[in-house]
Amino acid sequence: MTGFFGHRDFKNNKLLKRNQDLLRTGIEEGTYEYIIDTFTEIKELRNGFFHKHNLTEWDKVDTARDNAFLVFFLLLGAYLLTNSEEEKLGIIHTKVRDDYYSLCEYINIRVFSSKMLAKPIFYLDGHTEPYEFWMGYQDDFITYDDYGDPIYSGVYFRTLSDNPHIRKATLDNLTTEIWEGEMTISKSIPIQITPSGPQLLIYKDGKFCMNKQNLFNQRILS
Repeated sequence: MTGFFGHRDFKNNKLLKRNQDLLRTGIEEGTYEYIIDTFTEIKELRNGFFHKHNLTEWDKVDTARDNAFLVFFLLLGAYLLTNSEEEKLGIIHTKVRDDYYSLCEYINIRVFSSKMLAKPIFYLDGHTEPYEFWMGYQDDFITYDDYGDPIYSGVYFRTLSDNPHIRKATLDNLTTEIWEGEMTISKSIPIQITPSGPQLLIYKDGKFCMNKQNLFNQRILS
């Protein structure tokens, strides 16, 4: 479990990331690193096989208990839960999760797709030519209500370039259709980028077209 979301390679001074798509969007890089460091260090508090090592030193018991609470806090606060899981945990939502909210959430999730050589791309405004695509872009202006629910500032897309153009869409100027495709990146040199064209309709005429549970399953498999 300590390495499930990544670990530090101290020898090469690198942070190796894993399964980041299972965490909530909008988590700052410093927070993500803190989660990894906490999980890495906490295993040193583990008892031996007979669980008797820390029975005589109460300071160690207090430290282990405080760190156990910290791990629960980080896991429950950072993990991307399904609606049914949130219901079982008694989590209360104050934001109305309508179609627009689902679209904002989905685009943010797809930005952090874990595939290295295949990235999600999006087709807007009725464009269907393979190279007329946009990339998803994270919402850098997310805020959170008192219950920890994200308040999205819009849906963001960007062009694929060194100096990308960022496009912000809200309910007032949102395109009527959004299709998703896939951009594959070759392993060979020179690198070749091949966009698929539109493959999956995700939003049309104000309706989010994907099932919530299917979205969660897709996050697990991506």
